[in-house]
Amino acid sequence: MTLAKTSIAVLVIQLAIVSSVAGKYLYERWTCPRVWVRAGAYDPEMVMRGRYLSLSLHPNGCVAAKGISCDDWRLNATVDFYISEHAADPSRTRPGQELWIEVTVPPSGPPRPIQLALKENGTWTPLAFQ
Repeated sequence: MTLAKTSIAVLVIQLAIVSSVAGKYLYERWTCPRVWVRAGAYDPEMVMRGRYLSLSLHPNGCVAAKGISCDDWRLNATVDFYISEHAADPSRTRPGQELWIEVTVPPSGPPRPIQLALKENGTWTPLAFQ
């Protein structure tokens, strides 16, 4: 009987930890700014492999640019965006298309991905991965 009580206690502690992290992310999604940022895909040097895109973020630097082109700005923080197993790879864009990502900008830590969109000829097409 002691083993069962210990197992339940460990389960409750693990659920509390996971719930607190999920709650923090949900709270930040509601209260922190959400912005669209142009993204560029790259192949990461990571042990973990799977169906995800590693994206570097390219914010609009025209406001603060002095001597650097607006298109040359890139954040050090990268974002991993997970996609379903059978989804087409959205990082393979045609000429004239740009990949954009909506992110939550928390007070500390890297941006957190929300959704992807393709921009072509001024038209935005949100990408849904079902």
